[in-house]
Amino acid sequence: MKIRRLEISGFKSFADRVVFSFDDGITGVVGPNGCGKSNVVDAVRWAMGEQSAKHLRGRAMEDVIFSGSESRPATGMAEVSLTFQNDGRLVPPQYAGFGEITVTRRLFRNGDSEYEINKTACRLMDITELFLGTGVGTRAYSIIEQGRIGLIVSAKPEDRRAFIEEAAGVTKYKARRKQAERKLEATEQNLLRLSDVVGEVGKRLQSLERAAKKAEKFRELRGELRELELLAACRQYVGLRETESAQAKELDEAGEAEKVALAHAARLEAGLSAERLQLLEDEKKVQQLAEHSHRIDKQLRLSEQEMEFAKRERETIAGRQAQHEEEVSLLGVRLAHLGREEEELRLEQQKLADASAEDEAKQRQAEESLQSALKEIHDAQHAVEGERHQAVSVLTKLANHRTNLVNLERRRTELSARLQKTVSEKEQLEARAQEIARQRDELAQKLAATEAKRRELHQHKVAAEADLTAGRAEQRETEALLIKLREELADRRSRLTSLLELQKNFEGYGRGVKAIMLREEEERRRDGVYGLVADVLRVEPRYERAIEAVLGERLQLVLVESHAAGLKAVDYLRKAAQGRASFVPLTEMEQLPLVPEAADLPAPEDTVRAVDVVGCAPEHERLRNYLLADVFLCDTLAAALSFWARNPGERTFVSADGEVVDKEGVVSGGALEGVADGLLHKRREVQELAETVQDLESRLHLVTDRLQQLSARLQATDTQVKRLVHEEREEELSQLRLERDVARLQEDLTRIAQRDQVLHHETEQLESAMSEVAREEQTSRDAVAAGEGEQSEREARLRAMQSDLLRARERAESVQAEVTKAKVSAAALAERREGLARSVQRMQEQRSEVESRREKLQAEIAQGKERDAALQAKAEVCQQELRQLLAESERLRQELGRARAQYDQAQERLRGGDEQVRHAREEARTIGERRGKAELAVQGTRLELTHLEQQVRERHLMELAEVAVARREAALQLEVSRAEEQMHSLREKIDALGEVSLTAIDEAREVGERFAFLSSQKADLEESIAKLRSAIARIDRASKERFRETFQLINDRFQQVFPRLFRGGTAELQLVDDPANPSAEPGVEIVAQPPGKKLASVNLLSGGEKALTAVSLIFAIFLIKPTPFCLLDEVDAPLDEANVGRYNEMVREMSRSSQFIVITHNKRTMEVADSLYGITMEEPGISKTVSVKLSHQGATAAA
Repeated sequence: MKIRRLEISGFKSFADRVVFSFDDGITGVVGPNGCGKSNVVDAVRWAMGEQSAKHLRGRAMEDVIFSGSESRPATGMAEVSLTFQNDGRLVPPQYAGFGEITVTRRLFRNGDSEYEINKTACRLMDITELFLGTGVGTRAYSIIEQGRIGLIVSAKPEDRRAFIEEAAGVTKYKARRKQAERKLEATEQNLLRLSDVVGEVGKRLQSLERAAKKAEKFRELRGELRELELLAACRQYVGLRETESAQAKELDEAGEAEKVALAHAARLEAGLSAERLQLLEDEKKVQQLAEHSHRIDKQLRLSEQEMEFAKRERETIAGRQAQHEEEVSLLGVRLAHLGREEEELRLEQQKLADASAEDEAKQRQAEESLQSALKEIHDAQHAVEGERHQAVSVLTKLANHRTNLVNLERRRTELSARLQKTVSEKEQLEARAQEIARQRDELAQKLAATEAKRRELHQHKVAAEADLTAGRAEQRETEALLIKLREELADRRSRLTSLLELQKNFEGYGRGVKAIMLREEEERRRDGVYGLVADVLRVEPRYERAIEAVLGERLQLVLVESHAAGLKAVDYLRKAAQGRASFVPLTEMEQLPLVPEAADLPAPEDTVRAVDVVGCAPEHERLRNYLLADVFLCDTLAAALSFWARNPGERTFVSADGEVVDKEGVVSGGALEGVADGLLHKRREVQELAETVQDLESRLHLVTDRLQQLSARLQATDTQVKRLVHEEREEELSQLRLERDVARLQEDLTRIAQRDQVLHHETEQLESAMSEVAREEQTSRDAVAAGEGEQSEREARLRAMQSDLLRARERAESVQAEVTKAKVSAAALAERREGLARSVQRMQEQRSEVESRREKLQAEIAQGKERDAALQAKAEVCQQELRQLLAESERLRQELGRARAQYDQAQERLRGGDEQVRHAREEARTIGERRGKAELAVQGTRLELTHLEQQVRERHLMELAEVAVARREAALQLEVSRAEEQMHSLREKIDALGEVSLTAIDEAREVGERFAFLSSQKADLEESIAKLRSAIARIDRASKERFRETFQLINDRFQQVFPRLFRGGTAELQLVDDPANPSAEPGVEIVAQPPGKKLASVNLLSGGEKALTAVSLIFAIFLIKPTPFCLLDEVDAPLDEANVGRYNEMVREMSRSSQFIVITHNKRTMEVADSLYGITMEEPGISKTVSVKLSHQGATAAA
C-alpha cells in the first residue's frame, strides 16, 4: 500500500488544490521554516483518520480548515485525498479487486465530516480497519513527525512497547480483544440484570405458591357451601313446582271453555286455510303454465337463430371451397414452372464443369512462364547491387557535406523561426495578458453572483427547515388523532360485534322464543314465522323505558302468518321440549277491528299517546295499535295515578321511569329485571353503533388521507431541504473554485511579465547565432560542388542497370497478372457451381412445399363438402322442430287463459270465508280474557321459579331443573334450619380467609415456567461469558507469542544497526516490569552505550545521540517489518554531517522495499532523494509547491 498521490485542498496553509505524486524510492519535501512542510504530514495523518486536534497541532478540529490570509478569505471546507497502490497484501478482501485505493476526508465549518473510500461514503471505523495490521496508521511507526524522534528514547517503557506491538501485528489482536471485552462487559451486565430478575421472580414464586394454597382451601370451602346452597334451592324448587302444578290444573279447567271457542275458530280457519292452499296451487299452476309458455317461445327463437347460423356457415363454406379450388389450380401451374427451372439449372451446371477444366490448363502454363521471368530479375538485381555498392562511398562523402549544409540551413531556419516566434510570442503575451485580465474581471463578477446565490439558498433552506419542523409537528398531531380514532373505532366495533352476537343468539329472550328464532331463516319463512314484536317497533330514545315497561313480555311475541303457522310452531316447541312462546297471527289480526272506545280515547293534558311515539311499517300499524291504543305516557307515577283516577278502567298510563298503571288500576314498578328489559334499547344501540362505526370509519379514512398528504408534503419538503443543502454546498464549492481561478489568473499575469523579460534576452542571443550559421554555410557549399561531378558518373551507370532491371520486372508482372487472372477465373467458376447446386436444392424444397400445400387444400375441400351436407341435414331437422314448437305454444296460451279464470273464482270464495273466521275469533278473544287472569297466577309462580333458576345459573353455572331431578330425595330430607347454620359457618370460614386470588394458581404455574426459562437464560449467559473469556485468553496467548518473537528479532537487528550508525558501541532492548503495576504487560527499555562511553541511563545521552538511537530503533523495526511507506519529518535535524551520511545510507538501503517521504533542511539528505518537492509561500499564508525529478534533471512547477 504505497502512497501514489496526495491531494490537498483548503487544509491548513494549502488554500488552493495541490497534488503530490509519489514514486518508489525517496521523495524529499524541502522549504524554509513556516512554509507548511509539516502540514503535508498532518494532511496524511488526518486523511488516515486522526481524531485528536492536539496531534495535528491545533486546539479544535476546525483549525485544519484554511482560516484565510491578508489577501484571501477563509474557505468553508478542508479536503484531503490519499491514493494508495493496492499490492494485494494486508488489504481487506472487499478492496482486493481495486488497483488503487483512495481514502478521502472532508470537514466543513459547520462540523460535518465525510469519509470516502474509492469515492464511496464510509465510516471512520472502515478507514481504521483498512490500516489495521499493516504498520500504517495515525499512531504507527511509519509516521515520525517533527520532534517525536527524541521522545522515543525518553518515552515510558510501556509507550515504547507500542512500536514493537505494531511491528508484531498485535494491534489487530488488541482491537479484537477490546471488542471481546466490550461484549463480555455487556454480557456480564445482562447477567447481572437477569440475576436480579431471577431473584425477584423466585421471591414472587414463593408468594404465589402460598396464595395458591390459600386459593385451594377457598375452593374446598366454597364447594361445600355450594353443595348446601344447591340442596336448599332444590328444596324450594320442589315446593314451587308443586304450587305450579295446582295452579296449572286450575288454569286448564279455566281454559276448557276457551278451547271450545278456539276449536270452532280453528275449524273455520282450517277450511279457510284449505281454500288458501287451493288458491296457492291455482296460482302456482298459472305461474308454471306461463313459465312453460316462455320456455317454448325461447326455444322458438333459438331454433330460428340456429337455422340462420347454419345458412351463414354454408355460405362461408361455399366461398372458401371456391378459393381453395382456385389455389389448387394455381399450385399446379407453379409445380410445372419449378420443374422447368430445375432442368435449366442442371444444364448450366454441366457447362460450368467443362469451362473449369480448360482454365486449369491455362493456369499451369502461366506459372511456368512466371518462374523463368523471376530468374532473369534475380540476375539483374545482383548486378545493380554491385554498382550501387561502388557508388556508396562517393555518396557518403557528398551526403555528409550536404547533411551539414542542410543542418546549417535548418538551424538558420530554426533560428529565424525562433526569432519570429519570440517576437510573435511577445505579442501574444501582451494579448494574453489583456485576455487574462478580462477573464479575471469576469470571474470576480461570477464570484460575487455565486456568493449572493449562496446567501439566497441559505435563506430558502432556513425557511424550508422551518416548514419541515411545522409539518412534522402537524404530522405528530395527526398521527395522535389517527391512533385515537383507531382506538375509538376498535371499541365501538367490539361493542357492536358483542351486541350483534347477543342479538343473533337472542340472548335475553325466553327459551321457546330462542328455539323458534334460532332456526334457519329459510325454514322460518317456510313455516310462516316473520319475526318478533321488538323487531318491528321503533321508539324514540326518551320513551324506550316506558314502552319496554308497558309491553313487557309482549315484546317477545312471535309474528306468524296465521293461526295455522302458530299451531305448527307450538307443535314444534312441544315435540322439541324447548319451552313456550306466544304467537301473533298477522292474517287474522288484519281482519280484527280495533276496540272503538280505545281508538277514539282523547289524550289527557300533559300526556302523550303511545301510538304517536312508536313507529312501524304500514303493514304493522294494526299490531302497534292493538298493543298500545289505550296506553298514554306521562312524567311520573303520581301523575299516572292521578290521570287513572279521573276515568278508571279506560286507559293505561306509564311514567318515564317505567312505572305502569293498567286499566284495572294495577300498579307495576321498581327495577326492570324481566327478560324483556332493554330489548328496544339494545336494538336502537346496535343501529346507533353501526352509524357511529360508519362515521368513525369515514373520519378515519379522511385522517388517513390527510396523514398521507402530510407525509408526501413532508417528504417533498425534506427533499427540498436536502436539495437546498446540496445546492448551497455546491455553490460554496463553486465559490472556492472561482476564488482559486481568480488567484490562478493573477499568477498567470505575473508569469507573463517574467516571460516577457526572458523573451527580450533570447532575441539578442538568436541574432548573434544567425551570423555564425551564415559563415559555416558558405564552407559546406564549396565541398558539395566538388563531390557532385563524381556522383553524376556513378548515377548514369546505375540508371542504365536499373532500366534493364525494370524491364525484367515488367515482364514478370505481366506473367504474374495472367496467373492471377487464371486463379480468379477458376475461383469464380467454383463459386458459380456451388450457387447452382444451392439453387437446385432450393427448387426441390419449393416443389415439396407446393405439393404439400395442394394436398392440404384438397383435404380441406373434402371436409367442407361433408360439413355442408351436415348443416343441410340439421336445417331440415330444425324446420321440423320449429313447426312442433309453434303448435305447442298455441295450446299453452289457451290453457293459461282457463287457469287464470279458475284462479279469480277461488279468490272470491276466500273473501267470504274470511268474514266467518273474523266473527269466530271475536268470540274466542272474549273467552281468552277469562283464561288470562288464571294464567297470571301461574306466571307469578313461574317467575319465582325463573328467578330461582337464574340465581342458581348465575351463582353456580348449573340448571336447577336438572339438579332437582338428580337430588330430589336429598333435598326433601334436608333440615332447613340446620342447613342455614352450616352455610353461615362456612361463610364465616371463607370470610376469615380474607382476600383470595383464584388466579394465583394459574399465576403460580406461569411464574414457575418463567422462572425455569429465566434460569436457562442465565445459564446460557454464563456459558457465553466463559466462551468470551476463553477467546480473550487465546487472543492474549497469540499476542504474547507474536510480541515475544518480534521483540527478539527487533532486538537482534537493533544490536546490528546501532553500531553501524554510531561506528561502534552496543545497544539492546530489555523487557521491564512496572513496579507500580506488576500484573501489567512489561514495557520496553533501551540500553545504549555509544563508543567510548559508559552511561547508566539513556536519558544522559546528548540530543543527537538520542535522535540517532531512536533512528536505530526505528530502522531496526523497518528491517524486520517494513511498512509500505514511511514519513520522516525533520528526523535528521539533530544529527551532524557524519551521522547524516550514515542515516542517508540506511534510508537509501531501506528505500528498496519501502517508499520514503522525507521532510528535511539538510542538503546531503536532499541529494539522496529521487525527487524533491519545494514548499514556498509566494503569497503570505498560502503554501505552494515546486517539484523536481532529480533522476531526469528536469523541473516542473505545480500550483
